[in-house]
Amino acid sequence: MYTWTRVGGLLLDGREYHAGRELVLDRVPAELNGSMFRCTVQNPLGSTDTHTRLIVFDNPRLKKGRGHVVGRSLSSLWSHPMKL
Repeated sequence: MYTWTRVGGLLLDGREYHAGRELVLDRVPAELNGSMFRCTVQNPLGSTDTHTRLIVFDNPRLKKGRGHVVGRSLSSLWSHPMKL
């Protein structure tokens, strides 16, 4: 089971967490720049988590709206580490 949370706040849609392997953020507001997100993975043998920081870069080729960039999404996917 995969669970995504935003450290110190709610997700964009107001929920406390998102269940699923992938977290997609549409129309990311500027105030989320620098936010930390946590992905926790659980199975019958235990759990582990990882953190990722959202960094939004300005792209002059994109149309801009008030307080957010229009037309772009962010997707983050947690993958199992490979055993060598």
